[in-house]
Amino acid sequence: MCAEIKDNKLVNINFMKILTDNWKGNKNTTDTIEVFDFNIVLELFEKLNQKERTQLILETDDSYLLVGGGLDLYILSIVVGEDEEFYDLINAKESDNEDEVSIVTGGQLGSFPKKMIQNKKNVIEALKYYFEKQKPNPELSWDN
Repeated sequence: MCAEIKDNKLVNINFMKILTDNWKGNKNTTDTIEVFDFNIVLELFEKLNQKERTQLILETDDSYLLVGGGLDLYILSIVVGEDEEFYDLINAKESDNEDEVSIVTGGQLGSFPKKMIQNKKNVIEALKYYFEKQKPNPELSWDN
């Protein structure tokens, strides 16, 4: 977070560091940028495809949000502090059955409970709220 003077008032401006993976075969480079504009976050999120781009991390001084996947199959988690609090975005309509879905995140194929799989709409809502408030959106369902 940083501040700017606007109309002789000190105004907070949100900014975050964003890390994205960029796979070429079995080699990854991590792209890191600082953003002040949520539209850039959306643009980078839209590039997730479970192939070259499999993960996006929004990072603040004391927490981070991780989105993995792509192609309308996502997982999203928020970690606060040094692994002090964990929040996984869940689909409350799904039961705790043993069905799993395979998603590539961090360049690795993993199996995740169907309850953790998110659509684009929910992920965008969680991203926007986190970008603005640096915490989980209380209107969404979280497991912590």
